[in-house]
Amino acid sequence: MTKKVVLFGGGTGLSHILSELKHYDLNLTAVVTVADNGGSTGKIRNFYDIPAPGDLRRCAIALSEDPSLQEIMNYRFDQKLNKHTVGNLILTAYTDMYGDMKKACDAYCKMLKVKHAVLPISNESLQLCATMESGVEICGETQISTYPEKISKLYYQGEVSILPEVIKAVNEADAIIFSCGSLYTSIVCNLLFKDLIDAFDQNQGKIIYICNLMTQRGETEKYQVSDHINVINSYLNKHKIDCVIANNNYDVSAKVLENYLQEKAKLVTLDQDKIINLDLISDDYLYIDQLDHIRHNIRKICKTIYQYINQGN
Repeated sequence: MTKKVVLFGGGTGLSHILSELKHYDLNLTAVVTVADNGGSTGKIRNFYDIPAPGDLRRCAIALSEDPSLQEIMNYRFDQKLNKHTVGNLILTAYTDMYGDMKKACDAYCKMLKVKHAVLPISNESLQLCATMESGVEICGETQISTYPEKISKLYYQGEVSILPEVIKAVNEADAIIFSCGSLYTSIVCNLLFKDLIDAFDQNQGKIIYICNLMTQRGETEKYQVSDHINVINSYLNKHKIDCVIANNNYDVSAKVLENYLQEKAKLVTLDQDKIINLDLISDDYLYIDQLDHIRHNIRKICKTIYQYINQGN
């Protein structure tokens, strides 16, 4: 029987995972954060009080079965049209037509010939806020992720509600995946809904976390694998992370690492002795792309996920 898998994340890390995992015999539901306020998305939200379309666009494109549509939806106009992407404008148009981001996303996925599901975490226009270590309050996902200080607490401004279809998907899931991506502004921001945490507690499937390769200035400076796990688990209740997938290859040239010095980003190291009471899958999940960027080996990651989900079958 085809397993149902629900994945949580933002636009970049999650979309890369989806682009490969869609080739496996799995029923996927991508649940996407909609609090982004930067770039094209931020400009759109300044005029339309809607959930952020950008990360939804990326995830829908990643799951599309039509390469030609993928290309045009990612097309970015120049400054004359505020550097908006075609996909963001279409999602905004659908949302304006239907008055509902969920319905807009459904229509957009149908256009892209997506066979899986893409859901916004909420149908509301969310404003993400954080209390920093110094006590400073920062609002706005972009402002939080670029603030040079660690986060003490993450929360949404005002009362917010989760999309009911997300809870339904979690209730039916055989496995739940927290994707790689910014720890707080792509992963933890999805865990701020009590109804979702309650649904995790009722779910019998495994919760899998794909740990990041690099630390992030402010958010995760000096973090090791166990620190990432501990932060996520602090926002969960009874059902904690069951499995972490982590890289154990740090053989990267000084030339490549120099590209990350300005951002104060370093390789996330695996502190295996501090990882207890869960399954640890560690391997060489790292590769260097043509631009000397450090990336996950997505094919290897997704093969690991599929094997773990189906073990014992």
